[in-house]
Amino acid sequence: MKQTNEKIWLSTKDVANKYNLNHETLKKQRQRKIGLPYFKFGGTIRYNDLEIKQYLENQKCKKK
Repeated sequence: MKQTNEKIWLSTKDVANKYNLNHETLKKQRQRKIGLPYFKFGGTIRYNDLEIKQYLENQKCKKK
């Protein structure tokens, strides 16, 4: 298996920086139960980077 230094579990701040999103936007999406998939561990919000990539791939418009 290939070793990578890339983090899999990202904080809200990490996701905001990596995907050029405002952290408040992510917060509002969580409250409305829309947007990127996330997990809650106790009181800590974490995003799985692999699931974010899959989510974004599925949201991509298909060319005809």
